[in-house]
Amino acid sequence: MSGDKEFKLADAAQLFEEANNFADAMIAQLQDLLGFHAAISHVGATSIPGCLTKGDVDLVIRVEPKAFPAARSAMDEHYVKNLGSPRDRNFASYTDDSGPFPLGVQLVVRGSEYDTFHRFADNLRCSQPLLDSYNALKRSHEGADMEAYRKAKANFIERTLARAHG
Repeated sequence: MSGDKEFKLADAAQLFEEANNFADAMIAQLQDLLGFHAAISHVGATSIPGCLTKGDVDLVIRVEPKAFPAARSAMDEHYVKNLGSPRDRNFASYTDDSGPFPLGVQLVVRGSEYDTFHRFADNLRCSQPLLDSYNALKRSHEGADMEAYRKAKANFIERTLARAHG
């Protein structure tokens, strides 16, 4: 899905249950691979009732700093690296398009600057006005350039998290 040029929305209501079942299965698989020390959550739009989505599933794996190298090594062996994302001592991103939904997996060190995925999803779950604003942003970019959408989405997330912390 990373090669898409145009942002398109899927029927979120139709996908919700199936996407969550797929996410649960992937979480179980990843938990087996990485062990109990990894906290794995479904954080994408498909995890939030009423949130518009492209139709992909996003997961975050949160680990302690000392567990990150081993977790990254295990992920490197089993998943495709997302080369369009940063990769450093606190973050690695992976993709898998072989299942019923395109899958994005973010491996992050707890407490690092990247450890925000779960917080943003929680904010959307807890605030209907925020979710409505996020959906409006998505609707306004439907059919538009994917990079423009990604930039607008990143700005929205950054503002949301700054307000939540500030």
